[in-house]
Amino acid sequence: MPRRMLVVTSALGLLLGLLVPPGSVSAWAGTTASAQAGASVRSGGSVYSGGAARAGAPSQVVTSKRARAGVSETGVQAGAPSASSGTEAAGGEYVPLPPTRIVDTRSGLGTAKAPLGESASRTFHITGAAGVPLSGVSAVVLSVTATDASTDTWLTVWPSGESRPTVSQLSVTAGNMEANTVIAKIGAGGDIEVFNRFGRVNVIFDVQGYFTDSTVTTSGGTFVAVSPRRIYDTNLSGRAPLVGGEIRDIQATGLGGVPTSGVSAVAVNLTVYDPTVNTSLQTFPSGGSQPGVSTLQASAGQIASALAQVKLGAGGKISVRANSGQMRLIVDVEGYYLDSAQGGRDLYVPLSPRRIYTSSTDLAAGETRAIQISGAKDVSGNVVVPSTGVTSVVVSVTAVQPAARGIMIGWPAGQPKPVAQMLSYNVADNNVTGTAILALGTGGKLNIYSSAASGLLIDVQGYFESAHTPDLAFSFEGGGGEISYLGGNGARGWEQARATNIGTATAHGARFTFQMPPDAFPGASTDSDPAWDCDFSTSTWVCETDRDIPPGGSAFFNLYPYFPAGTVGDTRTVTGSVSTSTLERSLANNGGTTTFTYVVPPPGDIRLYGIGVVGGVTQLRANFEFDLAAAVDIYGGSPMENVSVRVPLPATVEPISIHPVSVQDGSEDANWTCRFNDAAHDRFAECTRPFWDVGTHGMSMRMKLKVNAGTPDGPLSFTATASSSTPDASVENSTATTAVAYVAQGTITGHVWLDVDRDGQRDADEPIAMDSVGKINVVPESGQLPWGQDLLSTNTFTGRYWGDLPPGRYTVVVYLDSGSTVQFTTPDQGDDATDSDIITRISDYWNPRGLSAVVEVRDGAEPAVDVGLLPQS
Repeated sequence: MPRRMLVVTSALGLLLGLLVPPGSVSAWAGTTASAQAGASVRSGGSVYSGGAARAGAPSQVVTSKRARAGVSETGVQAGAPSASSGTEAAGGEYVPLPPTRIVDTRSGLGTAKAPLGESASRTFHITGAAGVPLSGVSAVVLSVTATDASTDTWLTVWPSGESRPTVSQLSVTAGNMEANTVIAKIGAGGDIEVFNRFGRVNVIFDVQGYFTDSTVTTSGGTFVAVSPRRIYDTNLSGRAPLVGGEIRDIQATGLGGVPTSGVSAVAVNLTVYDPTVNTSLQTFPSGGSQPGVSTLQASAGQIASALAQVKLGAGGKISVRANSGQMRLIVDVEGYYLDSAQGGRDLYVPLSPRRIYTSSTDLAAGETRAIQISGAKDVSGNVVVPSTGVTSVVVSVTAVQPAARGIMIGWPAGQPKPVAQMLSYNVADNNVTGTAILALGTGGKLNIYSSAASGLLIDVQGYFESAHTPDLAFSFEGGGGEISYLGGNGARGWEQARATNIGTATAHGARFTFQMPPDAFPGASTDSDPAWDCDFSTSTWVCETDRDIPPGGSAFFNLYPYFPAGTVGDTRTVTGSVSTSTLERSLANNGGTTTFTYVVPPPGDIRLYGIGVVGGVTQLRANFEFDLAAAVDIYGGSPMENVSVRVPLPATVEPISIHPVSVQDGSEDANWTCRFNDAAHDRFAECTRPFWDVGTHGMSMRMKLKVNAGTPDGPLSFTATASSSTPDASVENSTATTAVAYVAQGTITGHVWLDVDRDGQRDADEPIAMDSVGKINVVPESGQLPWGQDLLSTNTFTGRYWGDLPPGRYTVVVYLDSGSTVQFTTPDQGDDATDSDIITRISDYWNPRGLSAVVEVRDGAEPAVDVGLLPQS
């Protein structure tokens, strides 16, 4: 399934201590507002410590902390107008930029030189500044800073031309400098709007990058979320604390799931622990110019976190600089952006910010809560995040009134909790907000962990969706394996190369490419699905297919490389990759490696996996010819010498022919020599070969046999046994047995003819007379035949009758029609082969019949009892 992601930025004061008009939300029982006297610069939100109200605080301050955060128990922001659902901007790709200031109301940069007034909005033009194009832009990544606030207040940022949403992106305490990263949708004319709730405040915008719209499809790269991972911590061995004025280069590529190449920027969460003085941090590409703007503000002795989307510099590194003090620095990666050379096609869809979650009960200390993100709606019932096709979302997460100092962690549901954090809070009862980028997990959910008891708010700024493109993910499914140091067939490896389309469109055909060791060879047993066209002529093996691979579908190829003799412990590595003629969403998952290791192989293993009568024959009778086959194969790791497959023959079974047949194609297998031994004391069929290597096709020993009369009635058994002069890994599978039923019986037969010349002999010119006979049956000398078996079959055209009978003594009874005057001719005249054998007549008129003498029926014998009739006189 497509990976799912979610975006969260640690915010300076976002939704912390938000103020609302009086009377809009009832205060929580027992909770009083206070303001911090002498508040200092920090990142992570406005601080409201318990105690007396701050001197000079405006009379409008609402006592409920949750009201200040803009939240009620129903999840509707207090005092804010109802949100317009707005329209989604066209999805686009990310283009990182060097951090650059584009707006400062203190100096008049990019706007009027005047602070924002109370309950006032101001329009700011974004496009065309600091590398942001005039067109083709859907959203901009801004570090939004508020300073010189005359009173506690909060700010909302939204696209120009749309209704002001019911959220805020930044909360501010008077006298402090607060900042937060915001991914802001661009509105009409390339503008955004900023609303200030109380007093006067100056606003600063620093650009980190922008997202294209759908009209620009190859200028940037798309985001790939990772489960948050820590890539840098000054507390680790050998690393010193970060100190003011120092530029610390931090490796980003090749760590935490970030590829070593093809990456343009990373999304990282920066955390500072206990700086010795108030300070700020700047982030920028390694080797690049130090920007004049800050990413994070931190107060002495506290924790501060902030998201930064940083363009990569030399060697895949980013640089971090602290202005002053000494501190612990942690860097956690949340994802990365592919560069324009990559085929990534997940596009960002910015929104006018909308709230999707308000906790009705606080998270307990140490609790993890799963939050449904895909398909989430706002309080008006509008779908904010589509239920399908979304790979990640950008959210602001607020810890509401945490009970103690601590952290929050966000990660995809269904995955282990990472050692990483998305926001931190310092003093009990302070609201703190962060923005993060995280993959959505199982069921489209996100896990949120809080180390201290806390309420929770989640506001969506936008989401990433899969463009309608294929994405072939390559994997080796066999996991490599052990191969024989003896080489040859014993050093044949096996791997299944698989390409799974995790994208949203069909991939037209696929090509597997395998970089083989120069001494590898395909061998006689390297085969493939007939739909693959392979070239093994060089050390680069290429296999192609023209079959389409639909979304969710896969194609696989069974790879059978052979290797020469080697040294125990040596390895052979095979690199594989898949490609398609169709533009893919991502190329980062198109390859893999597998390793084969030389070992001392176990002994070979001859396996007899069947012996049986061919053709569905279930019964044998005297003089019956039938085919018997014994199938044998070799397994294990070593070849075997002087291999023999032998089937003893019962005394009554006569050999006719024997052939060794390949189980691969049914042809004669010239590696085997077969014979019959017909000595009276040792009768058997046998096939032998002097050397049998592993990985060679099996053999079917095909025998044509004849069963003779005198075989005991019942099962006739055959046992095949395989043996070798070298050790056999298992003798339990070296024997196979089958049995087929033998039915002992003879056949009574004879002719009915008209003895025209009345000499008791059947002459060649005398006619048949079956139409003068009613029926013919037999009577056993002892016992009774089954019903119907005593009635013999007749043929009026040939004058012949017959019947199959178990061995025994029988009398033949010939019935004439009632009232018939036909007489039986004189028996036993001359030649026994042509005389009549009916010696007794019973009755003259009603049911006249004749009887033969007692006849001995033996297995396989065919005694004749002829019936001669005299013509009417």
